[in-house]
Amino acid sequence: MTSRPDTSAALRDLRSLSRALFGGAQYRLEVGRAIADGDGLVCIKDLAEQLGDPPGSGSVNAELKILERAGLLVRVPREKGERRVYLARQESTYWSLCQELASRCEPG
Repeated sequence: MTSRPDTSAALRDLRSLSRALFGGAQYRLEVGRAIADGDGLVCIKDLAEQLGDPPGSGSVNAELKILERAGLLVRVPREKGERRVYLARQESTYWSLCQELASRCEPG
């Protein structure tokens, strides 16, 4: 798993780039990078905890809904009694783009 930018300057740069590319969606690259670095299965609650606040669960959930509508994530059917919502990452160069752009914002 590739590490996320860990400095406030790197996160600020990443969010600024995301806003510029996606019309104000400051967390889209951050969320995309975390999904790209993961195992391909995304739990909304777990991803929000991983990323912290900000972006927080509301912003993470909003970004995941957009990525789902775009076909980049697909909802996994829940097993009986399961409360968590899982999404499966779909093959796309979008994920490597998120990794590449995020790495440009990292120090060094």
